[in-house]
Amino acid sequence: GLTKEKSANKKSRLSKFKMKFNIRSCLGIIPKNDWLAKLNIGNIMHITPVNWEELSQRKNSLSEISRDAMMEKVCLLVVALFCIATELRFLSNGKVPFKMNPNAEYWHQKAADVSRAFLPLDCPLTSHVSSSL
Repeated sequence: GLTKEKSANKKSRLSKFKMKFNIRSCLGIIPKNDWLAKLNIGNIMHITPVNWEELSQRKNSLSEISRDAMMEKVCLLVVALFCIATELRFLSNGKVPFKMNPNAEYWHQKAADVSRAFLPLDCPLTSHVSSSL
Protein backbone atom coordinates (compact mmCIF):
# COMPACT_ATOMS: atom_id res chain seq x y z
CA GLY A 1 0.00 0.00 0.00
CA LEU A 2 2.49 2.67 1.16
CA THR A 3 5.17 1.85 -1.41
CA LYS A 4 2.58 1.96 -4.21
CA GLU A 5 1.52 5.46 -3.10
CA LYS A 6 5.15 6.65 -2.97
CA SER A 7 5.78 5.17 -6.40
CA ALA A 8 2.63 6.81 -7.81
CA ASN A 9 3.57 10.19 -6.24
CA LYS A 10 7.10 9.94 -7.63
CA LYS A 11 5.76 9.16 -11.13
CA SER A 12 3.31 12.06 -10.85
CA ARG A 13 6.06 14.50 -9.81
CA LEU A 14 8.34 13.23 -12.59
CA SER A 15 5.53 13.59 -15.12
CA LYS A 16 4.84 17.18 -13.99
CA PHE A 17 8.56 18.00 -14.18
CA LYS A 18 8.82 16.58 -17.70
CA MET A 19 5.77 18.60 -18.74
CA LYS A 20 7.21 21.83 -17.29
CA PHE A 21 10.57 21.17 -18.92
CA ASN A 22 8.99 20.44 -22.30
CA ILE A 23 6.85 23.57 -22.20
CA ARG A 24 9.78 25.74 -21.11
CA SER A 25 11.91 24.26 -23.87
CA CYS A 26 9.20 24.92 -26.39
CA LEU A 27 8.70 28.52 -25.33
CA GLY A 28 12.17 29.84 -25.71
CA ILE A 29 15.00 28.06 -23.96
CA ILE A 30 16.05 26.47 -27.23
CA PRO A 31 18.00 28.69 -29.64
CA LYS A 32 16.10 30.55 -32.33
CA ASN A 33 15.53 28.87 -35.65
CA ASP A 34 16.79 30.04 -39.00
CA TRP A 35 13.33 30.33 -40.52
CA LEU A 36 12.60 33.54 -38.58
CA ALA A 37 15.84 35.10 -39.79
CA LYS A 38 14.80 34.44 -43.40
CA LEU A 39 11.06 35.11 -43.14
CA ASN A 40 9.70 37.92 -45.28
CA ILE A 41 6.18 39.01 -46.10
CA GLY A 42 6.28 37.20 -49.44
CA ASN A 43 6.74 33.86 -47.68
CA ILE A 44 3.43 34.32 -45.91
CA MET A 45 1.53 36.00 -48.73
CA HIS A 46 2.30 33.17 -51.16
CA ILE A 47 -0.73 30.91 -50.91
CA THR A 48 -0.26 27.17 -51.35
CA PRO A 49 -2.99 24.53 -51.41
CA VAL A 50 -3.60 22.47 -48.29
CA ASN A 51 -3.73 18.73 -48.82
CA TRP A 52 -5.88 16.21 -46.97
CA GLU A 53 -2.98 14.85 -44.91
CA GLU A 54 -2.28 18.29 -43.45
CA LEU A 55 -5.92 18.75 -42.52
CA SER A 56 -6.35 15.31 -41.03
CA GLN A 57 -3.22 15.31 -38.88
CA ARG A 58 -4.02 15.30 -35.21
CA LYS A 59 -1.79 17.66 -33.31
CA ASN A 60 -1.46 17.51 -29.58
CA SER A 61 -1.88 20.64 -27.52
CA LEU A 62 1.85 20.85 -26.72
CA SER A 63 2.68 21.20 -30.40
CA GLU A 64 0.28 24.14 -30.63
CA ILE A 65 2.12 26.04 -27.90
CA SER A 66 5.59 25.20 -29.11
CA ARG A 67 7.88 28.12 -29.83
CA ASP A 68 7.69 27.68 -33.60
CA ALA A 69 3.89 27.37 -33.59
CA MET A 70 3.55 30.51 -31.48
CA MET A 71 6.00 32.43 -33.67
CA GLU A 72 4.07 31.32 -36.76
CA LYS A 73 0.84 32.65 -35.23
CA VAL A 74 2.53 35.96 -34.39
CA CYS A 75 3.84 36.24 -37.97
CA LEU A 76 0.37 35.55 -39.37
CA LEU A 77 -1.10 38.22 -37.07
CA VAL A 78 1.52 40.77 -38.14
CA VAL A 79 0.84 40.12 -41.83
CA ALA A 80 -2.94 40.23 -41.29
CA LEU A 81 -2.69 43.63 -39.56
CA PHE A 82 -0.33 44.88 -42.26
CA CYS A 83 -2.72 43.71 -45.01
CA ILE A 84 -5.66 45.45 -43.32
CA ALA A 85 -3.66 48.68 -43.29
CA THR A 86 -2.61 48.27 -46.92
CA GLU A 87 -6.14 47.53 -48.13
CA LEU A 88 -7.57 50.49 -46.22
CA ARG A 89 -4.93 52.71 -47.75
CA PHE A 90 -5.83 51.47 -51.26
CA LEU A 91 -9.53 51.99 -50.62
CA SER A 92 -9.09 55.49 -49.25
CA ASN A 93 -6.96 56.44 -52.28
CA GLY A 94 -9.77 55.21 -54.51
CA LYS A 95 -12.20 57.54 -52.73
CA VAL A 96 -14.49 54.65 -51.82
CA PRO A 97 -17.16 55.90 -49.39
CA PHE A 98 -17.15 54.35 -45.93
CA LYS A 99 -19.75 54.31 -43.20
CA MET A 100 -16.84 54.37 -40.77
CA ASN A 101 -13.63 56.32 -40.98
CA PRO A 102 -10.95 53.60 -41.19
CA ASN A 103 -7.51 54.51 -40.07
CA ALA A 104 -4.84 52.64 -42.02
CA GLU A 105 -2.05 54.11 -39.92
CA TYR A 106 -3.59 52.62 -36.77
CA TRP A 107 -3.50 49.08 -38.22
CA HIS A 108 -0.03 49.58 -39.61
CA GLN A 109 1.20 50.76 -36.22
CA LYS A 110 -0.41 47.71 -34.56
CA ALA A 111 1.44 45.44 -37.02
CA ALA A 112 4.72 47.18 -36.24
CA ASP A 113 4.12 47.04 -32.47
CA VAL A 114 3.33 43.31 -32.48
CA SER A 115 6.26 42.60 -34.77
CA ARG A 116 8.75 44.51 -32.62
CA ALA A 117 7.38 42.98 -29.42
CA PHE A 118 7.54 39.33 -30.44
CA LEU A 119 9.82 38.90 -33.45
CA PRO A 120 13.58 39.41 -33.67
CA LEU A 121 14.48 42.92 -34.76
CA ASP A 122 16.67 41.52 -37.53
CA CYS A 123 13.75 39.52 -38.98
CA PRO A 124 13.00 40.73 -42.55
CA LEU A 125 9.27 40.80 -41.74
CA THR A 126 9.88 43.21 -38.85
CA SER A 127 12.12 45.36 -41.03
CA HIS A 128 9.55 45.49 -43.85
CA VAL A 129 6.65 46.46 -41.59
CA SER A 130 8.69 49.06 -39.69
CA SER A 131 10.31 50.62 -42.76
CA SER A 132 7.01 51.03 -44.61
CA LEU A 133 5.37 52.77 -41.64
